[in-house]
Amino acid sequence: MIHRALIKAETPAVKELSGLCRNDGKRPDGMTLVPWQSAHSATRDVTVVHTQAASYVSQSSIQAGSAAAATSDRKSVKYTSLCPSYLFFPVAVETLGTMAEEGHGSTRAIGRRVTFSSADTRETAFLLSADFCCSSEI
Repeated sequence: MIHRALIKAETPAVKELSGLCRNDGKRPDGMTLVPWQSAHSATRDVTVVHTQAASYVSQSSIQAGSAAAATSDRKSVKYTSLCPSYLFFPVAVETLGTMAEEGHGSTRAIGRRVTFSSADTRETAFLLSADFCCSSEI
């Protein structure tokens, strides 16, 4: 859905790219082919976290979104070796709908770009509800 939203925003992007400065063969889920911000292309890695998995249930019962936030932090550490010429956005979503704030911010930015291209002010809401069914503020 993120890739389709980028295309709708007239931002050329690729999925499952390879060759980005990682030595272990791991790669982000996608990248914009044009600069996203400050002359840097944006890369992203999307993960869905099972909120009620044994490894997350204790912290998820205390604070909503904690599993997504922890996963987002791990993704950021995992991709610190990317060349400094790329921006990295981890998108972590819990199965019960909560999205980590960093992913929520980048998704809102994509929604704004789609709105600019389509002139439909509801695009951000559509993207957030269709992609992730999140209940966070838009």
